[in-house]
Amino acid sequence: MGERKRLALVLAGGRSRRMGEDKASITVGGETLLDLTVALAKEVADEVWVSVSADQTADSVRARHPQLVDSRPGEGPLGGILTALDHDPEAEWLVLACDMPGLTREGLGALANAASEDATSVALASAAAGSELPEPLYAIWRPEMRARVIASLDAGRRCARKCLLQAGATLVEVSSDREITNMNTPEERDQWMERQ
Repeated sequence: MGERKRLALVLAGGRSRRMGEDKASITVGGETLLDLTVALAKEVADEVWVSVSADQTADSVRARHPQLVDSRPGEGPLGGILTALDHDPEAEWLVLACDMPGLTREGLGALANAASEDATSVALASAAAGSELPEPLYAIWRPEMRARVIASLDAGRRCARKCLLQAGATLVEVSSDREITNMNTPEERDQWMERQ
């Protein structure tokens, strides 16, 4: 891990509008997606925080974990990432979406091992899909990214992927889309559950 502290941020502040129910509370194998993600993050990070909106702090699923309340509400994942970078500006942040049931120790380990000292960011990308695009919500965001995130948000650009692309993120290929599959709709949830 080097000398830099590695913290983890699990993004769980969204409204889950397309899903129609709170994605953080969906259960897989008897555990919520949020709890599963936090448990895996603890294996590679010194501390794990959950990104929430101000009105979610008392939610029973989120209240079990240390929380960071979005300092820029309505800015999407990039706003949550900036909140983390502001919370500890010296740490590197492993950022994970709470709706990725395919996360594995191996994938997290590959990401952590690829975090060379000169990279501003490191993200998974799917080799199966032939993608050259970083998965911004399965990535390590370094302190050097803070200025880029602020500039993007101040310009009204909320796309975390574009922010990583502009920074020249180091990509770590995974052989299967399963690792970076997320659930956004009931259909995607049902397809995932059927494959288990």
